[in-house]
Amino acid sequence: MKKPYVRIACAIYDNLELLAMRGTEQTIIYNDEGAVKETRSKIVDIFTKEKSEFLRLENDMVIRLDHLISVGDLKIEGTC
Repeated sequence: MKKPYVRIACAIYDNLELLAMRGTEQTIIYNDEGAVKETRSKIVDIFTKEKSEFLRLENDMVIRLDHLISVGDLKIEGTC
């Protein structure tokens, strides 16, 4: 069963939007069902679906924002 979505801190969300606008490739570390994984890609979209927020990457990967650990130098900590 999926855990309920937990909104990330508003300042973090704003920084993710800036990274998407800049179009720079980032190292993205995230939690995938208990396993820590890493990918490298550009953020092409941030969107909401069924009351959860997601990143869409240039490599077509989609990651729920509350599964993020870090994006580049940005640590994903705190809630909104």
